[in-house]
Amino acid sequence: MAIAPLALGVAATSLTVAAVDRVSKSLARPGVANEGLGEQGVAEAAEGTTTRRLVVLGASGGSGVAVVEAALERNYHVVAFARDQQRLNRELGHLMGHASLEVALGEISDLTALLSAMQGAQAVICTVGPRPETAPGPLAPAIQILVEACRKCQIERLIVQGCALASAPGEWWGLLTPARLARAVVRWQNSSKAIDDAEVSFHGQESLRRYLYNEAKDVKWVVARPVWLEEGEARGALVPNLDTFTQSSIRYADLALWLLEQVDGGDYVQKMPRLKYGPVEYPI
Repeated sequence: MAIAPLALGVAATSLTVAAVDRVSKSLARPGVANEGLGEQGVAEAAEGTTTRRLVVLGASGGSGVAVVEAALERNYHVVAFARDQQRLNRELGHLMGHASLEVALGEISDLTALLSAMQGAQAVICTVGPRPETAPGPLAPAIQILVEACRKCQIERLIVQGCALASAPGEWWGLLTPARLARAVVRWQNSSKAIDDAEVSFHGQESLRRYLYNEAKDVKWVVARPVWLEEGEARGALVPNLDTFTQSSIRYADLALWLLEQVDGGDYVQKMPRLKYGPVEYPI
């Protein structure tokens, strides 16, 4: 019968795919995601009760709103930087009347606007991304300008929200893995630019992460790579890790707390951890 050869062929193909998948996973590597300064050379948290100035770029997005709210609760003076005043008013709502909130409007590709907003700040948390998600992202083409602004303003910490599906320099995920499939779906089926904004080069420039790693060694940056984000009450602490990508979600509120912890924390300076709830296989 013809069915027997067909069944054998399907079985052989399945075994081959499984074998290749196992080999590719065993060869996967994290690249430079866990390289960096760590605790060495990191300043201690500022002492005393002086209110510190924090700039939140992309303050009208889901992550930005969560960071602004959490920072105000922790007595920061927050500069909410966004492109659209009306959207900022709508998303921040009652927080717009907070005595410790300052609004700055502009594009992150505008050095003058960044310098004006960042003067006197101790840290910058960047949560900007493509809007709509199918539009070209604003961060990749502006990363060099953002780093220049940090240098000019002597910013102590630059914390950037990336994407779990964007790879760190030197990172390889294998051939037939859930991450590869998820990247293909997000990029091609959903036409999302979120991965590209955090990873690929624009107009011959280095990718965002490669640029930070190679050209911004004098800046104390942290790149966070959270999995999918969702609204809702905080669930608990996030675990920085180098696990291979798996589909899961975290709450904006928990991401905001982790990003704020990096203003003073030194464990992840010049590192690019993925973030998700535990347990994880490879915590960092």
